[in-house]
Amino acid sequence: MRLAHDTDLLQGLLNPNRSPRSRPKALSAKAKAEAHRIEALKALSHWGHLRCSELARMLWPRAKYAEQMAARLMRRLEREHAEVASRLNAIGTRSFVLTRRGAAALDLVGISAHHGMELSSVAGATCIHRLIGTAYGIAKAEQGFEAFGEHAIAQGAGPAAREALAKRFLKLPDLLLARGDKVTWVEVEASAKAMRDLQACVRIASAVGQPLLPGSPLTLAGVAFVFDQSQGHAQRIARAARQLWSERSKSEREMLARRITLAHVDVGPLVRWQGFRETPLGL
Repeated sequence: MRLAHDTDLLQGLLNPNRSPRSRPKALSAKAKAEAHRIEALKALSHWGHLRCSELARMLWPRAKYAEQMAARLMRRLEREHAEVASRLNAIGTRSFVLTRRGAAALDLVGISAHHGMELSSVAGATCIHRLIGTAYGIAKAEQGFEAFGEHAIAQGAGPAAREALAKRFLKLPDLLLARGDKVTWVEVEASAKAMRDLQACVRIASAVGQPLLPGSPLTLAGVAFVFDQSQGHAQRIARAARQLWSERSKSEREMLARRITLAHVDVGPLVRWQGFRETPLGL
């Protein structure tokens, strides 16, 4: 999901008929605040739940005090508007979800939304998994991709229907990254999967180059595995691939390996985003 930033944020509210030689009228503080309010609600609707650190990266990517600005915005939306709700997450920090009033506010501006008051991934065992996936999705959106996490796909906002993906691949992605007519399937490794489950993820590389779904104009462009670089997931993924492709020729193994990208994520304490690097799968 890509969000507008600051000066572009309210382009639709600017006068489209101004003279080409006239200087753009500066947005009022009230107009900027309203734009950030709507963008924050849209982000929560899309991702399910977010912390101030993630919202800051989306709304103020270049601001020095972006996280403080996000915290101030969330306090206002929670206390004054009751459009978001704060929840203690599984790692002891605060995540925000969209309330019913927040979903209704988006409906008023023509955006279909569902509240997140019942999301289990805030305080449940999948919290770190979701935080890493969301953080990576935001980073890829900054590179020009449309990023769709589990929540967006479940709500029908992804580039392909959840049921159709499950029927074809016998599993669901943690993220889909779309750009043009190409889609990348993303798996997030927050804990060690059983080898057979890891091989089921690796197997998806065999479908790269084919339509994402039968009759779809979208092509599966690759598979990416995302994980905390301090853990040993890269070695396990490589082992799963070697076992799965053991009967294939060397050229086939190399061709399939090129279809898989490893995203080594650098996260600090409390899953704070610090960056990532991507490498091809090495066998």
